[in-house]
Amino acid sequence: MDPETTGKTEAQVQAAMYCQDAHLRITTVQALTGRGRAWLYARAASGDFPKPIIRGRWRAGDVLQWLASQRRGG
Repeated sequence: MDPETTGKTEAQVQAAMYCQDAHLRITTVQALTGRGRAWLYARAASGDFPKPIIRGRWRAGDVLQWLASQRRGG
């Protein structure tokens, strides 16, 4: 990622921590999950990951809840 994109991603991660309804871009979701674009869309289609609210945008609270469930082992 270029420095500008990295800065935007970091800002979105910070916003996600304070606003569960924030819309996260796919680059931010990739950074949070460590997963690629294809994995995210495939798992969203199968129901194993939150579906984007609009193409390329996820609700922060949904992603954070999924991350928490993964830490709990589920």
